Amino acid sequence: MSKPQEKINSKQKLLNIVREIVSLAVKYLQNQEKLKSMKRFFSIIAALLLVVGAWGFAPTAQASETGIFTIQPQVLLARVNTSDAKRKEFIEGKLDLNNSDVREFRKLRGFYPDLASKIIQNAPYKSVDDVLDIPGLSPSQAERLQANIDEFFVTDVEASMTANGDRYNPGLY
Repeated sequence: MSKPQEKINSKQKLLNIVREIVSLAVKYLQNQEKLKSMKRFFSIIAALLLVVGAWGFAPTAQASETGIFTIQPQVLLARVNTSDAKRKEFIEGKLDLNNSDVREFRKLRGFYPDLASKIIQNAPYKSVDDVLDIPGLSPSQAERLQANIDEFFVTDVEASMTANGDRYNPGLY
């Protein structure tokens, strides 16, 4: 090969190398742009997650003021308080022989605590007159019961009213 031909070939090789370097540089820059756009995308996602997460720690009043996370009230099933339902059956000023606790008998003179305890121990009663058949009553206790028979009434036993069987200590302090 002649010298001019060698010069052209070497220039050609040099040009090919430069083209290859430029091509690699362009690919590198394109990858950098992709990386920058990915970094930007993940930065935006992280910022959104941070804002949404911060709402979770915000006081309820502030979060509810935005109206974004407010929950519409749902229809709640009515909860029945059996004690309240039972109290509707009570007769004003009278004692329920099957559901009154021992302390409620204090309003009747001579009943608390001995006679009240006997009444409670022998419950349940089907009728008010059944209280007169309590075994072991002294004559004065039987007389006291007979004199106050109009102060009593009878309903079905309600566990919520009798503290599940504990009518001596109903938890009233």
